[in-house]
Amino acid sequence: MNLSYSYSNSSKRFRIYGKRLAKYVQQFGKCDQKFIPNWLFKQPSYVKQCFVDALLMGDGKVFTKHKDGKDYTTSAICLTSQILIDQLQALLATMGVSSTKHYDGPDKRYPDSKPMWRLGITTTHRQVRSLREGWY
Repeated sequence: MNLSYSYSNSSKRFRIYGKRLAKYVQQFGKCDQKFIPNWLFKQPSYVKQCFVDALLMGDGKVFTKHKDGKDYTTSAICLTSQILIDQLQALLATMGVSSTKHYDGPDKRYPDSKPMWRLGITTTHRQVRSLREGWY
C-alpha cells in the first residue's frame, strides 16, 4: 500500500494518509465502535503479542519497575470502545496475561468527550515483551 505521510517536529507526530488506507480502516468502525477481528484470536502468540505491543504504542502507556528481584511491566490503555477493551482483555487471557478493566467515564475537561475504559496490565518481562524495549 503506497501511503503518503508527513512529520511535525513541533508535535513529534507522524500523519499518515491516503484513500486506500481510509477505506481499509473504515471496516473497524469509529473510535467507540472499534473491535479486534476474530481471526486474530486464532493466530500464534507472537502475532497476538505484536498486535498488543502496537496497540500499546499507539494508545497506551508502559512503565517498568523492579520488585522482589523481578522486573514488572505495568501497562495501561484507555479507549472509548468497551468492545475493544473486553476483546483485548480476552486476547491477553489467551496469552496467559491477566488484566483489570476500569470505567473512567467521559473526560470532564471536554464537553463532547465519550466515556473511557481503561485496562491495566501488570506482567513480568517474560510474559510480555514490549516493542518499546527492543525485544523484536
